[in-house]
Amino acid sequence: IKYVEFYSGIGGWTMALQESLDRLGPLLKLSSNNNNNNNNSNSHRRSRRSRRYKLKRLAALDHSDLCVQQQRNGQQQQHTKTTFSIERLSIRQIEEWSADIWCMSPPCQPHTRQHDSNNNSKDVDPRSKSFLKICECNNNKSKSKSNNNNNNYCLQDKYLPSLIFLENVIGFEVSNSFERWTTALQSRNYFISNFHLSPTQIKIPNDRPRYYCIAIRGLSLPKSQNLQIQIETATLSNTSKRTTEILPISSFLDNNQNNPSLSSLLSSSSSSSSTIPIPIRREDLYVPEKVLNNKSSWCFDIVCPTDHRSSCFTHSYGRYIKGTGSILYENDDVIEKNLLLLPPSEREFCSNWMNELNIDGTKLRYFSGSELARLFGFPTTKFVFPPQITNKQQWKLIGNSLNVGIASKLI
Repeated sequence: IKYVEFYSGIGGWTMALQESLDRLGPLLKLSSNNNNNNNNSNSHRRSRRSRRYKLKRLAALDHSDLCVQQQRNGQQQQHTKTTFSIERLSIRQIEEWSADIWCMSPPCQPHTRQHDSNNNSKDVDPRSKSFLKICECNNNKSKSKSNNNNNNYCLQDKYLPSLIFLENVIGFEVSNSFERWTTALQSRNYFISNFHLSPTQIKIPNDRPRYYCIAIRGLSLPKSQNLQIQIETATLSNTSKRTTEILPISSFLDNNQNNPSLSSLLSSSSSSSSTIPIPIRREDLYVPEKVLNNKSSWCFDIVCPTDHRSSCFTHSYGRYIKGTGSILYENDDVIEKNLLLLPPSEREFCSNWMNELNIDGTKLRYFSGSELARLFGFPTTKFVFPPQITNKQQWKLIGNSLNVGIASKLI
């Protein structure tokens, strides 16, 4: 199964694909055996051996040297491009790949709450140009241009992938980029499904709702279907977990020797366990006093190991206070269930907030990079940070990534 990972980051889609293939392996083998049983005796003897499916990454495209360094350190497939400008990508190169699957997480900044998703000016945002180039390569209407020019403006049908997976922030689906994306896909006979999904749906105590798109080529679209394709919202309401079903944060901490593996989360089993072997200086994780004395420190989202929730972690974790992710309060002398702290959005400014809550500031710390990796569903036996990457670099890498557990479940 050949695939290309656009905006590859630290390889989240690669790990999601591999985890999915590992879990689907027995089903694929069974399907192959059933097909063999339906063949005549001669062909049955020729194809008695079950098919084995393997992934082959043809390219991993990203502009970040830090991401390249992380991918080279991991146990991911070698001999693939890791730094390449998507804007300079040629039709010829894409056709040479002739991939079965495309997967991507385009830049989300143009579509976040800080930006107006309905503003046409974002189409010229430099961070959107590479994605619009992919849309142009897919749009069948671009063929009319090629009639007047020797260069091909879009891919030939035979080189289009059978499957496309896309992840972005919620809000992407109401943007002009989304409209151009779906227009291009529908012009090439892709059936599109859209989802809003969050890690809490697979028992991970982290609130990170994201938009996901699956495009499957060859399925007929209803004639009445327009560009405003309905988002699958029933998925969230029907599978939302009660607090008791979501695992506690303590299950994902470095000092827990029974961290849940991704496969155990996806199969609702707790039989397997593993840890990310990363040496870390614990003292480097504690929130500095100067940060606690900052006038914005009241905005910290504080959670305890026994809690079943944490806020969305971003690439600015450890750099800014508000809206970048939770910090952990560890104090064995306090009954943690009595620490009831409202989310920052529901609180008012308080200059003496630590005394009001009777919190020992020396017990507040950031999550480690490995702890965030677990909360993001990365396979703990395959994902290791290079020893030279700092805490802040680890936070940035993970904060820019997708949740591997959700992506794997979707695949």
